[in-house]
Amino acid sequence: MTHMISSFTQKLIPLNIEHLTPDTRAILDSDDLGMPIAIMIAAEGPFINVSDFLNLVPDMNEVPSDLAQVVEFCDNNGIDWIKLSENGHFIDELPRYDAEGKEIGNVK
Repeated sequence: MTHMISSFTQKLIPLNIEHLTPDTRAILDSDDLGMPIAIMIAAEGPFINVSDFLNLVPDMNEVPSDLAQVVEFCDNNGIDWIKLSENGHFIDELPRYDAEGKEIGNVK
């Protein structure tokens, strides 16, 4: 059986962790969202499988709103994986948060 390589590829976006509030970052760091979700914690930061996340969390009101916004943005833009780190990209359409959890810039 022959497969096109495109059938095996998935899109990953390296996203800056500042798109999440410090409270949400702490939850991800502790791996304590209180539900099974598709987040893998790695040394360089969390990885989120978008489709698994959406399948396991049918009610996005059950997760922090900033995390829901990031996942929904990526889903709407055909992204399969999110890699969150301090070196990731800033996305103009997503809010950024300072160390106190206040929104800073990049809000459209």
